[in-house]
Amino acid sequence: MSEDHYTMPDLTKKVDRRADGRMEICDDVIIYDNYCAEEITTPNMAENGTQDQQQSVSVSECQTAIPQSISPRKRDLLGSAAVFLGFLCLFLLILVIALLVLVVLGKKGWTAERNQLHVEKVDLLAERETLLRSNADMKTLNANLTEKSEKLQQQIDATLCCPAEWTLFGQSCYFKLALKRNWEQSKAFCETRSANLVIISNKEEQEFVNSFRLRVWIGLTDRQKNRVWKWVNGSVATTKFWMPRMPKRNGDCVSTFPGNSKFTNWKNINCNEKHYFICQKTLRKD
Repeated sequence: MSEDHYTMPDLTKKVDRRADGRMEICDDVIIYDNYCAEEITTPNMAENGTQDQQQSVSVSECQTAIPQSISPRKRDLLGSAAVFLGFLCLFLLILVIALLVLVVLGKKGWTAERNQLHVEKVDLLAERETLLRSNADMKTLNANLTEKSEKLQQQIDATLCCPAEWTLFGQSCYFKLALKRNWEQSKAFCETRSANLVIISNKEEQEFVNSFRLRVWIGLTDRQKNRVWKWVNGSVATTKFWMPRMPKRNGDCVSTFPGNSKFTNWKNINCNEKHYFICQKTLRKD
């Protein structure tokens, strides 16, 4: 058999199988890169005598994909991504470490603050106990001073003397005449005895005057100026015990009505009416 059958075919030629089994090679055809020249087999005429058993070129088997190389741009992008991921991991690691440090420092700070608050609480409790003891001492001192004041007042009262038929109350002497006079006559009678018609300046005196259970003149009038109520010593009345709907328009002098409530029994009436009266004399220590 001729050696021409075993020579390497020229891959720049186009091989064509004719109808009679013969192959033709065309000079004007180029074999492209996506065909595998190594897989083209020559017909083995020695082993296979017939033309049907000759191996043909398998185009589908030769069209294998040749891996293409990665472009420089893609390599740069991949490198940048890798660097970014590295920095991101490093940043996350630093962040985790910082958070751990903050947690540890925070716990220490909370512990120190709690200890400080506990110390302040203990100090406040001790101060409270001190204040309570001081308050108890002040109460005891106040009780002692009150007791001494009462004893002193009793001693003062014992040294004060009221004239015969006069009643001592507080630091004043009071006299009730068993005769009725008008307001002006009552005022004059008291003045002849170095006293005044009674001046009521507080609730205690109001209760004392009511204890006589009589309708009496008191030293209150608006004769100088209408609706301006003044005591016989010239002072304006600040403490008042008027009956309901009093004072009325008419009546310049005031008397008590013991039948009403003891703190609402003043009534302004005509000064010419005749009633009992009470004189008041303020005592002075000799």
